[in-house]
Formats: sequence, structure tokens, C-alpha cells
Amino acid sequence: MFQTSVFAAEINRAQYLMGTLCEIRAFGKEKPKINQAVTLAFEEIAKLEGVLSNYRQDSEIMRISRIAALSPQVCSGDLMAVLKLSQHYARLTQGAFDVTVGPLIQLWGIQSEGRIPTEGEIADTLSRIGYSRLVLDETLKTVRFIGNGMALDFGGIGKGYALDRAAEILKAHGIKAVILNLGGNILVVGSPPFQKAWTIEVSDPKNPQGILAQLKVSNASISTSSQIERSKNIKGRRIGHIFDPRSGKPVEFEGSVTVIAPTATEADALSTALLVMGPENGLTFMENRKEGAAFFLVPSRNGDWEARMSSRCAFYGMKRKFFRKEKI
Repeated sequence: MFQTSVFAAEINRAQYLMGTLCEIRAFGKEKPKINQAVTLAFEEIAKLEGVLSNYRQDSEIMRISRIAALSPQVCSGDLMAVLKLSQHYARLTQGAFDVTVGPLIQLWGIQSEGRIPTEGEIADTLSRIGYSRLVLDETLKTVRFIGNGMALDFGGIGKGYALDRAAEILKAHGIKAVILNLGGNILVVGSPPFQKAWTIEVSDPKNPQGILAQLKVSNASISTSSQIERSKNIKGRRIGHIFDPRSGKPVEFEGSVTVIAPTATEADALSTALLVMGPENGLTFMENRKEGAAFFLVPSRNGDWEARMSSRCAFYGMKRKFFRKEKI
């Protein structure tokens, strides 16, 4: 059992960062020290927003993207780290995860009103996409695009990386128990006072107030991906914000996937990739990994959610009994 003196104080703060709400709940011995650590964690996430955001024209990645097809561009340490991790997960998932999807985001107008492009436009855009067209030089710390018209989008990994960096800062300042939530991407360190693990609730994809499952985790991260919450209705067709980099079209799967992984970067990237893969291929992929777990909520014919999970979900307290049939 934890000693009371270890967690005599608690800080719970929130700040709007990376286009969403970031919440940090931290425990420690002294409030001033916890508060200082949380402030530094928020500052780190804000700094990374200035590096990775494709909504800010002054961000590092937007500046580099405008000229990376002309010549190799020197990257900051954080940008090079994210690019290396992105290429790792692109290779690992055989292109299901790919940060070069930026031209598809632009083509379908996801950041504005949205549109339905022609098959010809999609084919033309695909010629500017592919992680093999992204060249990194780790020695010189440069990135180069092979061809014009490329653009990067870190929507599937940026928040995870920011959480990992923020957690490193918190731990370096002596925080041994903390939960960070950045727009639904969650990272936990240690366990809360007098408990063995954090309890993380998984909501109904179509009803955020409806809880379908609970996870018991410590020193891990959880990320859920779905097309439902940020979709647009365009000419009677619902278009989500996550694209299959191989087909050039939005993922059509109408459920959700939740990934539990050792780091927030991995959970973020793999939840995106598994949504692209779909339940069957996604679960096969996770069964072949040595750590982590995943489960899909799949809409059934009678309007309920069907849970499909990898075998290691049981390690995190996931059992069939945690799922209640909820009407869609």
C-alpha cells in the first residue's frame, strides 16, 4: 500500500493545446513542486505545437514543407525524432500509418467544408503520397521530399509524442503518479493513491457519455481512433478525418479501435493504423506483437456494438463482461 506522505498533495489543471483540451492530474509531496512540474509539462506541449501543427502557418513543419522538395531542410531535434518514429511505424504497418497523407487532407477539404474529389483527382494525389518519398538524413538532421506537392500531417502521432515528452518532464521533477489526457489520448505514470492501477473508461463511439468498458492500467498509454466524432456529411456521404494512404479514400469502418501500448507515441500511431487496417487485419497485427493490446467496437446488424479484442486485453482487465450491449 502507498504511504500517505508520498501523495500528500494533488494538482489538477487543464489547458487548451494542440487544438484540444489537455488535462493533467498529478500527485506528489508538495503542491508548489507539482505545480511547477505541470507548468513545465504544459510548456513542452505548447512548444511541440509550434513544431508539429499543420493548422499554424508559422509552425516548423509548415515552413519546411513549403521548400523540402527543393533541397534538404535542417530539422529541430523534436521534428527529427517525430519523423524517425513516423517512418518506423509506417514500415511496421506497411503503410497503413503514413504522415505523408497531407495532400489527401487538402484534397478532401477536411479542414474546411469538405468535398468529394473525382477518382482522377485521387489518383493524381496518390502520386504525391508515400513514406518512401520522405528522405531523412540522421547525420545531417535533414528531411527532403522526393517530388513536389507533398505535405506532412502529424495528426496520427503528434499528440502521442507530446504526451511522452510531457511525461518525461514530470518524472524528471519527481512526479511518480500522474494521468495526462490530450484530447482522448491518455498516458498514465504509476498508480493513483491507494490503488494498484488507473481506471480508464472507454466510451460509446456514438455517445461519449455512454461507457462501454473499463481498463486497468499503470505506466502505459491508451489511444482510441474513430471516424465518427470528427466526420462531415458531404452530399449525403459521411466522410471521416482518417484516410487510407494506400487507397486515397477515407476509412469506411464505422466503429472504433482502442490501443494500449507502452508509450503514447505508439498508442497514437497504432490506433490510427489499426483503424485503417480494419478489425481482422488489425487484430492479427496486434497478436504478432510482444506487448500492448487492442480492441475494436464493431457495429452489428441489430444496432449493438460487438467487441473484438486481442488476447492480451485480459491483462488490462478487459473481459467480455465489461461490455454492455448499447443501442446505436
